[in-house]
Amino acid sequence: VRQGIITELGSLDKTLGGHSSRYSVSANWQGQRVSASAYLIDYKLDLFSNFTYFLNDPINGDQFQQYDERVISGAALGYTFSQQTSWPIEHRVGITLRNDNVGEVGLYNTRARQRLSTV
Repeated sequence: VRQGIITELGSLDKTLGGHSSRYSVSANWQGQRVSASAYLIDYKLDLFSNFTYFLNDPINGDQFQQYDERVISGAALGYTFSQQTSWPIEHRVGITLRNDNVGEVGLYNTRARQRLSTV
């Protein structure tokens, strides 16, 4: 860093790094006895790392890519009712659903961000 070879946040290999994103939207509704909620999440990870440089593969190097792409959705529905005994009791029943729609997920050996093989 002092010699100016790399910046403070830099790396010896300029092809390392990547991008990650997560976007979400949700909605809730609350009635007197019924409640409902739903959500949708879009997630992506595209990360290139190289911790050992040429230790394991002296020809291509040890760079690898982590890739993950998925959409997660879910919903919940609930119902609340009361029961009077010696003291008041409130019951809640409901259902919760979740779906993970997994697109491409993988771990790949790479060289300069070009895929060579699956790990």
